[in-house]
Amino acid sequence: MKTYQNGPFKVSIAEDGAIKVKQGDWLSKYSAAIYNDFIHFYEYGRKRRDGRIEIISNFSSIYAGEIIYHIPTFEAWQKKSIKGPSGGKTAVLPHRQLSPVEKKKAIEI
Repeated sequence: MKTYQNGPFKVSIAEDGAIKVKQGDWLSKYSAAIYNDFIHFYEYGRKRRDGRIEIISNFSSIYAGEIIYHIPTFEAWQKKSIKGPSGGKTAVLPHRQLSPVEKKKAIEI
């Protein structure tokens, strides 16, 4: 488990990228703790039934008690695994980066 903290923002991430959401958490708070900014909220996903990670598209829809994943940490963990959770194939569903306008709009929510 690795803990990131930047001022009042704090998040603990398991080796496989798992984060247990606590009451009052937001993706932007995780971004602030890890990157010192509020715009990396697109780097988090939920595990689907097939084991692949899908980016969280509604940035304000995380719930206390659920497990979400920090995608860069998950991908690094997967590369270190000999077999990996998906037999060596990427387990993160493709997603596009947000445009600067989309990032600004999401921050204003």
